[in-house]
Order: sequence, then C-alpha cells, then structure tokens
Amino acid sequence: MRKYENFQWNWLLIIGLTIVVFQLSLKLNDADNPPLPFLVSMLIQILLVLVPLMFYGLRTTINDDLITLKYGIGIITIKLKLSDIQSVKVVRNPWYYGIGIRLIPGGILYNAHGFKAVELRFTNKKYKVRIGTSEPEILEYEIAKRLI
Repeated sequence: MRKYENFQWNWLLIIGLTIVVFQLSLKLNDADNPPLPFLVSMLIQILLVLVPLMFYGLRTTINDDLITLKYGIGIITIKLKLSDIQSVKVVRNPWYYGIGIRLIPGGILYNAHGFKAVELRFTNKKYKVRIGTSEPEILEYEIAKRLI
C-alpha cells in the first residue's frame, strides 16, 4: 500500500519566536549595558533557537502498520500501531485546545496549526488521540482503508 505523508507548519511558533529571538538578541547583546552575564545570555539564545527546531511543524506518516508523528527535527516522535485502532473520525478542535502536545478531555492532542483533526479510538486504551492536520478527510481515509 502507498505510504501517506503530510506536513503541518507551526507558523505561529516560527513567526512569534523569530520576533522574540531577534528582540531579545538585541537586548542581551547590548555592548554598552549587558543585562546578563555572557554565558547566561548565550544559553537563553540557544534555548530560543532549539525550541523552534523541535516544534516548527508536525509530520504525519502512515505505512502499512504504523502511524508516525514527528515534531520538528524528530526529537519528539510518537508511534501508533494501526492494529490497536478501533475507530477514526474527523473532528474540529475548539480554539482553547491550542497547539503542540496537549492533554484534552479524555485524551491527547498532537497539533501544529489550526482546528481540524482526526480522532483515533483504541481497542486496548481508554484514551483517545487527536492528530491535527490540514487535510483531515484524506488522513481519515488513509487510516480507515488500512484498518480493513
């Protein structure tokens, strides 16, 4: 069966942290009046670069037996077995569910942008998983056809 892949950009994080990093770098590197010691300043800036690398987007990949979710450069990777999935359906997340990896009522949300998602229910787990996507109907179809 053909491999399915979708990438969802996290534009809010990319744009927001770019502005914050730029402004903070200007402030922390003020040669006349540095607010923090150099080492502390560099650690803060490194951290502000690593976070966007870890969460700049969400890649959803489906092969014959596994759904793989990778955030950013792949340090955070979630693997879900297709054989454990009982049902799949398209859902819309309320705005307050947010983006990122979030605990939601009855489960976990993996999202990088927007409100559209696919909800998975499992045969051996009591919680549900929601996967944010820009193409929920296609993702639902790709999962459902592998469940048959």
